[in-house]
Amino acid sequence: MLAKESIAVKKKSLDRHNKIISELNVIARNDEGRVSEYVQAEARKILVEQDINYYEKELMTTLSTLSKYTGFPVGESDLVNPFDGMTVSDMYSEFTAENNNQNPAYLVSQADIDAKKMGVKVENKKQLPRII
Repeated sequence: MLAKESIAVKKKSLDRHNKIISELNVIARNDEGRVSEYVQAEARKILVEQDINYYEKELMTTLSTLSKYTGFPVGESDLVNPFDGMTVSDMYSEFTAENNNQNPAYLVSQADIDAKKMGVKVENKKQLPRII
């Protein structure tokens, strides 16, 4: 999702760079002292193109991995923001457990604490004298 959004942003940036370069081209033709600005703008444009290529490669790799794990082809159009249109309060009510005692992470922590308490009891009982 991040790569998809980054590609869109970088393409807008590339359009701006192309517009600036076309304007600088006219200026550089009439003022030779401004050729360096044109060259710098071209270099920045190339950097933006490299970023676009990087994000496209990352997106294609991610889509390929998703296709492998899901078992069916996943395309760029299949990537959508599942939280689009949700307000913060909607998300909070949707993803907050009503009873925190049912939270799996909480239950695992409680089981770990109980196991350690039992270990302490066992160690304490080992110190007591044995009755035979």
